Amino acid sequence: DGEQDKRADKEKEEMGKEGGLSLLQTQGPGIEVLRQQQRAIVAALVAQHIESGDYASARALLEPTNESWDAAFGWALVRLHVHFGALPAAERALATCALRDPEGTRGACGLQHQAFLALGAGKFAGAADLFRDALKLDPANMACATNMALSELYNRQLPKAVDALESVIKADPTAMTYAAVFNLCTLYDLQGANGLDKKRMIVRLAKAYASEDFDLSACKL
Repeated sequence: DGEQDKRADKEKEEMGKEGGLSLLQTQGPGIEVLRQQQRAIVAALVAQHIESGDYASARALLEPTNESWDAAFGWALVRLHVHFGALPAAERALATCALRDPEGTRGACGLQHQAFLALGAGKFAGAADLFRDALKLDPANMACATNMALSELYNRQLPKAVDALESVIKADPTAMTYAAVFNLCTLYDLQGANGLDKKRMIVRLAKAYASEDFDLSACKL
């Protein structure tokens, strides 16, 4: 949409005038605090644009200005393109990340973003393998386990989907989240057999290790 792109270009231009993205390249005492504050502001604005379906404005906020580049924005740009189905743009953004953040690319972060791209392209088995490799590097990453389970489910591998979440929760029950437990218990419902007993086991783990305010309704009992 031409009008949307014009608005996005104007927003990006204003960000540059006000020191927006270029602030991340500034050096000096306390600048990291400012960087973190800026990232939080940009993330909130991007989330609003995504919610309203405004891809162009979200993209304008994340794309680097002039020579500036920030790893957090770079990886977020990959996810944004995948979210809106712009896979060629996601591939280009991923290639930029590989050049500008080689350490991150080799780690769990890079593997997860490759997996996002594979998931967006409908390559569910490949996405699951990439998420699995990322989990080996970051075993307590509940979001990664959830995405791996989703990939396995899309690939019609229900037992593997269950195992993806179950193994992470059992390995570190203190890290369990409402979303992860809810998704796991939903998978138990799909499995049918012994689902109730498995949910009760998760309840026991949650009572023993999860935070005091953990909502046990996630277990769907």
